[in-house]
Amino acid sequence: MIFLQILGEFCLEWWFSVPACCIQPATHPKNFILALKTQVFIASPGSSSLNPSPVSVSLLSPPREETMASNINQVLAILSIASLLALFPQADSTIFLDAPAAAPGPAPWLPVDAKTQMTRFIEATMVIASQKSEEYLQTIDNHVKDPATSGATRECLQECKEVYETAVDDMKNTMDNLRSENYYMANVDLSAILANVDTCRDCYREMVGEQPNANFDAWVIGIASDCLDKLETVVA
Repeated sequence: MIFLQILGEFCLEWWFSVPACCIQPATHPKNFILALKTQVFIASPGSSSLNPSPVSVSLLSPPREETMASNINQVLAILSIASLLALFPQADSTIFLDAPAAAPGPAPWLPVDAKTQMTRFIEATMVIASQKSEEYLQTIDNHVKDPATSGATRECLQECKEVYETAVDDMKNTMDNLRSENYYMANVDLSAILANVDTCRDCYREMVGEQPNANFDAWVIGIASDCLDKLETVVA
């Protein structure tokens, strides 16, 4: 549209820049009138310069019919070319319609289902429990070697060492069974952890009466029971 406006102004300026006519009025038989745009000047024959005195525009006769028709035809031709050129921006803008679509972005994040959440939670809990139990086994071994440890306490410590070693194996087996989706065996392993820790506690209750590391046993029993409850929601 801006291009057409500029071209239209150019055509109008070109139209009015064309000499309207050259006449020889009766009042000045030896002179001729040269009209350019809207001003008319008197010039004498043989003179090299124009007389700066303008003559009234009313002295000018209308342009000849064939001159006007020629000018109109030229303007129409220019406008026709302009209308064709105006189509090029529109055609250029449609090129992008057929361009290939942009590459798809990364797949949107999808929420993890409840089953996967539960199995991951149990697996992560077993990793921590096995690490802490191995540290606890080192503490038990130090108490067993301590000369100040009584015979009954040493015996329970040795019992607890054996059952905790088995419990650590059960924890690792639980993780393996969860990865293979063997939920039945994972349930068996978690139940075995509870049974092993109970064996250690029973020894202290029966032979010593007081357990030096009762809080740790309670912690292991608590997390194993919680994992069993969550596993039941997975297999239900």
